Amino acid sequence: MRMALMRQLKILVIGGTGSVGRLVVSEALAKGHKVRALVRNAACAVCQPSRSRSAT
Repeated sequence: MRMALMRQLKILVIGGTGSVGRLVVSEALAKGHKVRALVRNAACAVCQPSRSRSAT
């Protein structure tokens, strides 16, 4: 049996608070990838404080 090696990716999601962007961010984080999301309004972003940070 061959085991697939999964490497951690760095992903940038443009529109991270939109309907599709939220799903992409959620799935990528669940799979262990590093995610950056570009959003217009940081107050609209749903944060996971232990795994997120904002830049001003």
